[in-house]
Amino acid sequence: MSDFSMFLKENVKPVEDVEYVASKRFVDKDGNPAKWILRPVTSKVENAIKDECINFKAKDRSFDVAKYNTKLCAAAVVFPNLKDVELQDNYGVRGEEELLLALLP
Repeated sequence: MSDFSMFLKENVKPVEDVEYVASKRFVDKDGNPAKWILRPVTSKVENAIKDECINFKAKDRSFDVAKYNTKLCAAAVVFPNLKDVELQDNYGVRGEEELLLALLP
């Protein structure tokens, strides 16, 4: 019989955020590329995003892939804070997804 103890909740390592240079356009005061902080998106959040991207028209339904990708990426961003109203105002947009598209055209 195989050892499944590695899958027990108490033995699983926590999921960690990662740092990522999303664009060399954003630099700190020393000229170093700014590191974004990204978190893994949970299955629950991903399923909710997927549901938001299904379009129903009469008997047909379609899936908006571009909307899905944008929402999924925005959900993964911890820093910069895409919910920050001041940052949204600075770019003249409203919402996390719109800000992400403005930051990374």
